[in-house]
Amino acid sequence: MDMLAASTLALWLTATLGFSDSVSCAIQGYVDANPGGAPVFTRVDSCLGISERIEDNALVLWSPHRWAVVALPARGTHIRLEYQWGSPSAYLDEQALPVAWGRLALG
Repeated sequence: MDMLAASTLALWLTATLGFSDSVSCAIQGYVDANPGGAPVFTRVDSCLGISERIEDNALVLWSPHRWAVVALPARGTHIRLEYQWGSPSAYLDEQALPVAWGRLALG
């Protein structure tokens, strides 16, 4: 996902999901290549209250109070992903990647 697409998605999330956060945990799992489709993310953590989906080669995470977007590189299979909720970086096989995230005020 390029920066323009990530920014567009971040703006959409900002406009759609209005909330503040109370969740604190580490999201862990594996990103696997999916020939002909979006990558697949398999979670191995026990973070309740945080949902995820893959959209346009990015991992979108959200709780009732915050959202985060991790752009996934198109490389390899079975890559370990770790993300501390609210952090500005996620780690794919220990390589730091920037994360777009935000808290939104209740309207």
